[in-house]
Amino acid sequence: MKVIFRFKRACGGILQEVWNGKAFAMQYFKEGQTTNLSVYSPCDLTQSAVCTPWYGMSVADVLASGRDILTDRLLSEGEPSYTRVAPLLPPVEEGAYMFFGGVASISGVELDLTSGVLYSQVYGNQNVPKEPLFDPKTVDTAVGSRKPFVRLLDGRFPIIFSVHADDHEVLEFLYFVEPGDANRDPVVWIREKRYPRQDPSAYTVAYSLVSRSRVIPYHGIPAQTFQDALADTVAYWLRFAAQGAQFELPEKQLERIVAGTQMACAVTFTGDHPHYGHRYYGKEIHDHFPPNFLWTLESCCVQNRWPWARRIVQYLFAYALTDEGRFVYRQGNEELFGASACEYAQLLWLLDRYADVLRLDTDYTEQLRGMGDYLLSHMHPCDTIGGQPLIYMCAEADSNTRVHAYMNNNLWCVHGLRALASLLERFGEDGTVFRTRAESLYAAVLCLLEKDSAQDDRFGILPPFRVGYTAKPATLSACRETFSPMTEEEYAQYARWIDMRNQGDAAQEYTENNYANYRYYPEMLGSMLLPPEHAAGVMSLRENLGGELLCMTRFLSHLDDWPVLHYARFLLENGHIEKYLTLLYAHACHHGIPDLMCYYEQVSPAGKVHAEDCVPSLLTVPIMTAWMFAYERMCDNTLVLLGGIPKAWYAEGFAVKGLGTSFGTVDITADAQNVSVTFSQVPAKPVLLVLRHCGIVQVANGEDYVVSQEGNTLTLKAGIAHIQLTLSK
Repeated sequence: MKVIFRFKRACGGILQEVWNGKAFAMQYFKEGQTTNLSVYSPCDLTQSAVCTPWYGMSVADVLASGRDILTDRLLSEGEPSYTRVAPLLPPVEEGAYMFFGGVASISGVELDLTSGVLYSQVYGNQNVPKEPLFDPKTVDTAVGSRKPFVRLLDGRFPIIFSVHADDHEVLEFLYFVEPGDANRDPVVWIREKRYPRQDPSAYTVAYSLVSRSRVIPYHGIPAQTFQDALADTVAYWLRFAAQGAQFELPEKQLERIVAGTQMACAVTFTGDHPHYGHRYYGKEIHDHFPPNFLWTLESCCVQNRWPWARRIVQYLFAYALTDEGRFVYRQGNEELFGASACEYAQLLWLLDRYADVLRLDTDYTEQLRGMGDYLLSHMHPCDTIGGQPLIYMCAEADSNTRVHAYMNNNLWCVHGLRALASLLERFGEDGTVFRTRAESLYAAVLCLLEKDSAQDDRFGILPPFRVGYTAKPATLSACRETFSPMTEEEYAQYARWIDMRNQGDAAQEYTENNYANYRYYPEMLGSMLLPPEHAAGVMSLRENLGGELLCMTRFLSHLDDWPVLHYARFLLENGHIEKYLTLLYAHACHHGIPDLMCYYEQVSPAGKVHAEDCVPSLLTVPIMTAWMFAYERMCDNTLVLLGGIPKAWYAEGFAVKGLGTSFGTVDITADAQNVSVTFSQVPAKPVLLVLRHCGIVQVANGEDYVVSQEGNTLTLKAGIAHIQLTLSK
């Protein structure tokens, strides 16, 4: 084993990089413990991913189909897994980039994955970087022009190895930004390593810094200075990774994604200051987009990163909400209605559910009340239901001047107003007005559903997603299967993009139908307030009219999956576990680049980036993975343990330690015969344990912990902090 460098930190930790004859690796030693960190093997440079997309079908046929024929084929062959889903679509490569930075940096650094060129975060009206921050060709024109092989340290940390190679020589660049670098233009530390392809041990190294805003010599940084910065950075991310929930999964790539995406979120945010993503989505106009807060707060809560969540809540109330409780977020030509009613309601619901772990107090009372008053100020009589009031607000930032009574807004406002009443009562105040208005709103919604829903022989009962709009949309994407038969001329006339920044008064509109599929329907389903027959109708409509591809959400001719967490919630809570797992794996594999923790807002099914990376897409996998282990149902707060675990995992065994819930943490270890559950606090709510690998559970030891049983679902005894079950073979 050859040591490339060995550096002792002032705090006593030692970082070293080694070449072991087959691969490069790093090791961190501290207090008698060794942490091994993978880098890469030179053999990786010649390996290519095996991909047999579309099950051999044509892209045109798959996209023309109303049915999600890929999922049909996948599930016909058994329960999905990461390795089965990964080859079904091409990797995201066209227009692909990744990002990295420091947790204190106001903006990030981008690495173009085709050229290996570094760019600073874009400002002004640019959407695509133009002036390089660093170009490998300036070091070596020939080798630096090769497309790089890019990997993260240990497959998860934001320390990047970008490797260019020809048949004879390898030129490797190591890039990172120090966590504490608070610059708008962060300094990138670079190590250049060269070695002959046939003898990686014969390397040479040089160290440098680059920054657009500073004049820094390219070479000449002392080795010890670089190694000190690298060691501090590695130590920071090791400490970050050790915080929160710790997973041990049979599918190691999924385990890495859960950890790595949270680190990627940390470098997307500036401390507690949110950013939506990078490139265009790194612009300040997107910083207070409510989903930045919603997804990050939920991820932090279920992953037991509560200190960060509390700081984000403090930022939210200090800066992102006015004193009257309105979001400081305006977008569009009129700079109005930037936040949807759903987003206000979802925030109230999240704050209520996690009030204990977030340690909410009366400092926020007036702003919380203001949020409720703001929603109620948009309640107006609806003629369709005899003057009963509904909430009329925008349902999407892209269409913020389309002010209608959207069903997703109204369903979620029922939750939001109920949650506000609960929060006020927690603080010793009267929440009766908001609770009463929530129930009257729900009564109005149910009345509207009874009056305006449509019956269809194929799909069942279909609720409208907007008052006055058809409940029978022609299509939900660019598929060629339509609700009713259309001629080519009729389809061409229909399938036209219409500007979303108008009122959208057409009786049937392609644009609005696509937005309904990508957001309104999933939020309706995720509210869990639709009557079951209406929810089943929406699910069937999406499955058959171009709504899904590998359970991800179709939008026009591509995928737009950032709000899909609402659909995931619906699938899990209603027991559609195979679809839930398909969605989890498909999003993990195909809505971004799983090796690099970069997840885009929109991608082409053929592997093209359609819109920049964003936090909601980034955090979908860690939230869904946490829910597989512990999920708290929407309406009755029942805690469901192991409800989404793949059956195959039980053979190898799996575990999670320190998983977050609304009342404390839970540790779970399980295999085919044993289950151990330990709560940090006794749950004051019903707890169900689902053992999916069993048809009917037979308990050999630990029956006293079980109150009742239905198939493979056990109701656990109340008031117990630890259970230990042994199952019969």
